[in-house]
Amino acid sequence: MDDNLRVTLINPFSRVEGRGAQENSMIRLPALNLPKRNIPSGYHVDRASISAEPISNAKDCIVVVIYEDLCQLAFISLEEDTTWTYSYAEIQCIQDVVYVEDKFYAVDIYNKLHSFAVTTQFKWRDVECVAEGFVQECQIMRYLVELNDHKELLMVQRYISSKWNRQGKRYRVTTKFEVFKFDADEYKWTKINTLGDVALFVGENSSISLLASNFLGCMPNCIYFLHDWDRVPRPTRPRDFGLYSMKTQNFLPVAGTHAASLIKMSNLTPIWTVANIKL
Repeated sequence: MDDNLRVTLINPFSRVEGRGAQENSMIRLPALNLPKRNIPSGYHVDRASISAEPISNAKDCIVVVIYEDLCQLAFISLEEDTTWTYSYAEIQCIQDVVYVEDKFYAVDIYNKLHSFAVTTQFKWRDVECVAEGFVQECQIMRYLVELNDHKELLMVQRYISSKWNRQGKRYRVTTKFEVFKFDADEYKWTKINTLGDVALFVGENSSISLLASNFLGCMPNCIYFLHDWDRVPRPTRPRDFGLYSMKTQNFLPVAGTHAASLIKMSNLTPIWTVANIKL
């Protein structure tokens, strides 16, 4: 997002050093109509999700973003809309949104799961609560991820806490993970203790699930995590990343790995990508 609140979709592979400019590597969307505030442009939008590949299937591509301090939703159709549609007070405190089988699903800070399909007759009052929430008093980040090839929806809960270094600067640490599966028949979340051969990847961008056996070196039944924005000013570099084993319920060592070295060299928050599109 730029200073004029215009959202841009960017193919991350188009920014590889030495690669020539690619057609449609950047798609500029209309500006969000938000109140003027004296904050950096990057603070207006927290997360985003798309319903289809924006270049090869633009007619079916809808972009949904989580915006502003109340973490509300806004969406736009790439081919049909010239302005954004906003949820305002109807839905707020959203932490993640994902597209699964013709519907968007959004989870809030109370673990309540909302579901909606964007149609020409769409009204925010048509949004359904498909899983009741439950209150937790810990500081938790929540991620929605579609379980690979199963059309099942998981909620990953990341417990975080704050610590201070010798200079008195705050930094964040992840303390544990819990995973819940959406039970569509019972309208509730069910806690699960294993991912089987699946590995999950969570962080700043949309979450990813993969069959670990299909990727050399990928560890099954584990959660790979990167630092992401918790809406708290960050005086230190993004260093809250690692690997969590669902089997042992412990963090596995990553210090000294090539990936850890690359992350520590940058002030930017990395993202997860899967190279399954034509570059």
